[in-house]
Amino acid sequence: MSTELPESTQPEPEAPDPDGPDVVPVASVAPLTSPALDSRRDLTQNMASRSSQRLLARTWFRVSGIGLLGLLVTVTILWNVWEAPSTLVAQVMERRGLDLVEEHAERLRFAAAESDVDVCLLAGIMYSESRGRGGQTSHKGALGLMQLSMAAASDSARRLGLDKPTKDQLLEDADLNVRLAADHLAWLLRHAGEWDLEAVLVSYNAGRSRLFDWISDAGGSYAAWRARELQRKADGDRTTGALDYALQTLAARDSFRARGVIDPQVADAVPKD
Repeated sequence: MSTELPESTQPEPEAPDPDGPDVVPVASVAPLTSPALDSRRDLTQNMASRSSQRLLARTWFRVSGIGLLGLLVTVTILWNVWEAPSTLVAQVMERRGLDLVEEHAERLRFAAAESDVDVCLLAGIMYSESRGRGGQTSHKGALGLMQLSMAAASDSARRLGLDKPTKDQLLEDADLNVRLAADHLAWLLRHAGEWDLEAVLVSYNAGRSRLFDWISDAGGSYAAWRARELQRKADGDRTTGALDYALQTLAARDSFRARGVIDPQVADAVPKD
């Protein structure tokens, strides 16, 4: 008995259409490369790289320019901020010194009247010597509010009929210190000769004998020594400091006159701007 196999139910594949397009598998497509295409690709990459470099350079110059400008502005601001407080501190310290001296107004008036000297000038000396702070000793041994040497103080005490003072007395007894200084100033003024008040103040600070030596070295006149001091200061060279002391003392005297605490009568006579 023969058995016939059933025919397949699957359709037989159709033969390709000879007139249709050829279909090429994707895996078989070759990459699109050629010397010309590679050259164009390299050129494009180089142009993009150079463009990026130029952009970075322009950005750097702009940023650095802003940075330099900002640095200059910052330095200027910091300089002004540094200078302003320094000036302010100097002004505050100057005013504080004037205030402290004015706290000695009563003893200054008494001593000035006793020795017949300008009370505001005496106050100016106290300002230059100690800023009104007692108990001080300089590196040269000058003592107290008016920075008297032991020799000058002893001479003044003798003229006033007082006992020779001790170092401790000159440091601790403010009234005595100011009285002796007023007498010493009066003595310098009486023996000033051709010296003006500025020269007298230089001699108070440095001593008469030293000022005579300076004058001799400068050619024999106070004017010549003064001119040399000013020239040295202008050149940035070291000076004795005595001329600056005298000028500061005169400026302090004028300030005390204007403030009117030390001598109210003088303040009333000073013309107001």
